[in-house]
Amino acid sequence: MLDCIGDILIDNGIEKPVSKYDDSLIRYEKPVYEVLRVEEGIPLFIDDHLNRLENTLKICNIKTGLTGDNIRETIYRLIKINDCKSGPVKLLLSSSGFVAYLMKAY
Repeated sequence: MLDCIGDILIDNGIEKPVSKYDDSLIRYEKPVYEVLRVEEGIPLFIDDHLNRLENTLKICNIKTGLTGDNIRETIYRLIKINDCKSGPVKLLLSSSGFVAYLMKAY
């Protein structure tokens, strides 16, 4: 993935090296995405992002089987395993998958 940085991403709850990621979720589906900012190891405005993501999934009629707490836990786990102090986190969700990774800041 061109905009992915960091060593580890989380794909459907499984930690994977970025170099081993199969990007079929992006190539074969049109996932919903959300980008949030991390500062001092804390995701900023996380509740606002999760609410917006939930609304977008409803509008697009995408059922993921995930809760806001599942997604929140994944975000914090991603930040911890990559020792992320600041930068953007990208979330990609579809009916068949959920990927979270650190991305380049543009």
